[in-house]
Amino acid sequence: MEEACRKGDVESVRAMCKAQRHRAFRPDDGGVTPLHRAAAGNHVEVCELLLSFKADADAVDRYLETPLKRAVYNGHLDALVFLLEAGADMNHADGQGKQVIHHAAEQGHLHCLETLIELGASVNAEVTGYLTPLHFAARNGHTRAVGALIAGGAFIDAQGGQSHQAA
Repeated sequence: MEEACRKGDVESVRAMCKAQRHRAFRPDDGGVTPLHRAAAGNHVEVCELLLSFKADADAVDRYLETPLKRAVYNGHLDALVFLLEAGADMNHADGQGKQVIHHAAEQGHLHCLETLIELGASVNAEVTGYLTPLHFAARNGHTRAVGALIAGGAFIDAQGGQSHQAA
Protein backbone atom coordinates (compact mmCIF):
# COMPACT_ATOMS: atom_id res chain seq x y z
CA MET A 1 0.00 0.00 0.00
CA GLU A 2 2.79 2.38 0.94
CA GLU A 3 4.50 2.12 -2.44
CA ALA A 4 1.25 2.25 -4.42
CA CYS A 5 0.18 5.46 -2.66
CA ARG A 6 3.60 7.03 -3.09
CA LYS A 7 3.55 6.24 -6.82
CA GLY A 8 -0.10 7.14 -7.35
CA ASP A 9 -1.07 3.64 -8.51
CA VAL A 10 -4.86 3.99 -8.28
CA GLU A 11 -5.73 0.47 -9.39
CA SER A 12 -3.38 -1.20 -6.90
CA VAL A 13 -4.71 0.98 -4.09
CA ARG A 14 -8.29 0.19 -5.10
CA ALA A 15 -7.60 -3.56 -5.14
CA MET A 16 -5.93 -3.46 -1.71
CA CYS A 17 -8.73 -1.40 -0.18
CA LYS A 18 -11.39 -3.71 -1.59
CA ALA A 19 -9.57 -6.76 -0.24
CA GLN A 20 -8.87 -5.21 3.17
CA ARG A 21 -10.85 -2.02 3.80
CA HIS A 22 -8.77 -1.02 6.84
CA ARG A 23 -5.68 -0.59 4.65
CA ALA A 24 -7.12 2.72 3.42
CA PHE A 25 -6.58 4.32 6.80
CA ARG A 26 -4.21 2.11 8.78
CA PRO A 27 -1.09 4.05 9.80
CA ASP A 28 2.42 2.65 9.87
CA ASP A 29 4.52 2.64 13.05
CA GLY A 30 5.17 6.38 12.64
CA GLY A 31 1.50 7.21 12.26
CA VAL A 32 1.85 7.89 8.54
CA THR A 33 -1.28 6.87 6.65
CA PRO A 34 -1.73 6.05 2.98
CA LEU A 35 -3.40 9.46 2.62
CA HIS A 36 -0.25 11.20 3.91
CA ARG A 37 1.74 9.46 1.17
CA ALA A 38 -0.75 10.15 -1.60
CA ALA A 39 -1.03 13.84 -0.64
CA ALA A 40 2.76 14.21 -0.46
CA GLY A 41 2.94 12.98 -4.05
CA ASN A 42 0.00 15.09 -5.30
CA HIS A 43 -1.93 11.96 -6.23
CA VAL A 44 -5.40 13.45 -5.97
CA GLU A 45 -7.17 10.46 -7.49
CA VAL A 46 -5.62 8.19 -4.87
CA CYS A 47 -6.56 10.70 -2.15
CA GLU A 48 -10.15 10.65 -3.36
CA LEU A 49 -10.21 6.86 -3.41
CA LEU A 50 -8.78 6.60 0.12
CA LEU A 51 -11.34 9.06 1.45
CA SER A 52 -14.11 7.01 -0.16
CA PHE A 53 -12.86 4.10 1.99
CA LYS A 54 -13.14 6.32 5.10
CA ALA A 55 -9.58 7.58 5.43
CA ASP A 56 -9.35 10.58 7.77
CA ALA A 57 -8.49 13.85 5.99
CA ASP A 58 -7.01 15.14 9.26
CA ALA A 59 -5.07 12.04 10.33
CA VAL A 60 -1.91 12.93 12.24
CA ASP A 61 1.41 11.14 12.33
CA ARG A 62 3.82 11.08 15.26
CA TYR A 63 4.87 14.68 14.49
CA LEU A 64 1.23 15.80 14.34
CA GLU A 65 1.56 16.33 10.59
CA THR A 66 -1.55 15.94 8.45
CA PRO A 67 -1.91 14.94 4.81
CA LEU A 68 -2.63 18.62 4.06
CA LYS A 69 0.68 19.65 5.61
CA ARG A 70 2.47 17.09 3.43
CA ALA A 71 0.77 18.44 0.30
CA VAL A 72 1.58 22.08 1.13
CA TYR A 73 5.16 21.38 2.20
CA ASN A 74 5.76 19.78 -1.20
CA GLY A 75 4.02 22.59 -3.08
CA HIS A 76 1.12 20.49 -4.36
CA LEU A 77 -1.76 22.87 -5.05
CA ASP A 78 -4.08 20.21 -6.49
CA ALA A 79 -3.85 18.05 -3.37
CA LEU A 80 -4.17 21.12 -1.14
CA VAL A 81 -7.41 22.21 -2.81
CA PHE A 82 -8.82 18.69 -2.88
CA LEU A 83 -8.11 18.06 0.80
CA LEU A 84 -9.59 21.40 1.85
CA GLU A 85 -12.72 20.64 -0.20
CA ALA A 86 -12.84 17.27 1.57
CA GLY A 87 -12.90 19.05 4.93
CA ALA A 88 -9.25 19.08 6.02
CA ASP A 89 -8.45 21.65 8.71
CA MET A 90 -6.08 24.32 7.44
CA ASN A 91 -5.65 25.69 10.97
CA HIS A 92 -4.28 22.48 12.47
CA ALA A 93 -0.91 23.04 14.13
CA ASP A 94 1.77 20.36 13.80
CA GLY A 95 4.25 19.34 16.48
CA GLN A 96 6.27 22.52 15.87
CA GLY A 97 3.16 24.67 16.25
CA LYS A 98 3.09 25.53 12.54
CA GLN A 99 -0.06 25.69 10.50
CA VAL A 100 0.01 24.96 6.77
CA ILE A 101 0.31 28.67 5.95
CA HIS A 102 3.64 28.71 7.85
CA HIS A 103 4.92 25.81 5.75
CA ALA A 104 3.78 27.41 2.48
CA ALA A 105 5.56 30.65 3.44
CA GLU A 106 8.69 28.87 4.68
CA GLN A 107 9.02 26.83 1.49
CA GLY A 108 8.12 29.75 -0.77
CA HIS A 109 5.26 27.89 -2.45
CA LEU A 110 3.52 31.01 -3.69
CA HIS A 111 0.62 29.24 -5.42
CA CYS A 112 -0.22 27.36 -2.21
CA LEU A 113 0.26 30.45 -0.07
CA GLU A 114 -2.00 32.61 -2.24
CA THR A 115 -4.69 29.93 -2.22
CA LEU A 116 -4.54 29.61 1.56
CA ILE A 117 -4.80 33.38 1.95
CA GLU A 118 -7.76 33.46 -0.45
CA LEU A 119 -9.48 30.75 1.57
CA GLY A 120 -9.05 32.63 4.83
CA ALA A 121 -5.90 31.23 6.46
CA SER A 122 -4.56 33.66 9.03
CA VAL A 123 -1.56 35.55 7.65
CA ASN A 124 -0.75 36.53 11.24
CA ALA A 125 -0.96 33.08 12.84
CA GLU A 126 1.80 32.71 15.42
CA VAL A 127 3.88 29.72 16.45
CA THR A 128 6.08 29.36 19.52
CA GLY A 129 8.36 32.37 19.67
CA TYR A 130 5.69 34.57 18.08
CA LEU A 131 6.81 33.78 14.54
CA THR A 132 4.31 34.47 11.77
CA PRO A 133 4.25 33.24 8.16
CA LEU A 134 5.90 36.55 7.23
CA HIS A 135 8.92 35.74 9.42
CA PHE A 136 9.34 32.34 7.74
CA ALA A 137 9.05 33.77 4.23
CA ALA A 138 11.42 36.67 4.95
CA ARG A 139 14.15 34.65 6.64
CA ASN A 140 14.19 32.22 3.71
CA GLY A 141 14.38 34.96 1.09
CA HIS A 142 10.98 34.29 -0.50
CA THR A 143 10.28 37.85 -1.58
CA ARG A 144 7.17 37.01 -3.62
CA ALA A 145 5.74 35.16 -0.63
CA VAL A 146 6.54 38.18 1.55
CA GLY A 147 4.66 40.37 -0.91
CA ALA A 148 1.65 38.05 -0.95
CA LEU A 149 1.51 37.98 2.83
CA ILE A 150 1.74 41.77 3.12
CA ALA A 151 -0.94 42.15 0.45
CA GLY A 152 -3.03 39.69 2.46
CA GLY A 153 -2.79 41.85 5.58
CA ALA A 154 0.26 40.50 7.41
CA PHE A 155 1.53 42.76 10.18
CA ILE A 156 4.90 43.97 8.93
CA ASP A 157 6.04 44.99 12.38
CA ALA A 158 5.17 41.69 14.08
CA GLN A 159 7.87 40.89 16.62
CA GLY A 160 9.12 37.33 16.63
CA GLY A 161 11.92 35.02 17.57
CA GLN A 162 14.32 35.12 20.47
CA SER A 163 15.51 38.58 19.56
CA HIS A 164 11.93 39.74 18.94
CA GLN A 165 12.85 41.24 15.61
CA ALA A 166 10.30 42.40 13.10
CA ALA A 167 10.00 40.35 9.96
